[in-house]
Amino acid sequence: MLITKDKGITLNSTVKELRSTIASKIGMKEHDFNLVYANKWLGEEYSSHKLSEFGIGNNSNLVITIPLLGGSYTNVMLVNKRLVSVYADRKDTVKTFKEKIYMKNKILDPEIMNLSYQNVILKDNQKILDIRILPYKNLIQTKVPLSEVKGIEVSFAPDIISYDSSKKA
Repeated sequence: MLITKDKGITLNSTVKELRSTIASKIGMKEHDFNLVYANKWLGEEYSSHKLSEFGIGNNSNLVITIPLLGGSYTNVMLVNKRLVSVYADRKDTVKTFKEKIYMKNKILDPEIMNLSYQNVILKDNQKILDIRILPYKNLIQTKVPLSEVKGIEVSFAPDIISYDSSKKA
């Protein structure tokens, strides 16, 4: 990539400005392609960041990928340390993906299952394919802490034990 003022992009340009420029050059909408630099997805969450914050400079190599329609297989490291591959449809949310994991492996009911990616616990309403899992990276299955399970109340108050020394029955 050649960064010059006449192309409209400088080191102080934002990721959004870069994505917009690329979109107009390749004839696509900004959200229809992925932009990657040094294994970092430059998505909407970074739109206000400057290119210089990522170390992007003149002649930096950026990768543009176009998501396939349909879905893909996603690797999940189960709580029993077994790695499985589960198909994620483009429309699957984390909640429906948890159900697929359970149906395939019968390990952890979806209601007590957490999925995390790069140490971030995923929310049930997130779409799996929007998470943009990098190659050779896995989702991690963990058990929800008891304090977060619906219908269970956990108390950390000490038990009260009484002792009657009167020896009366």
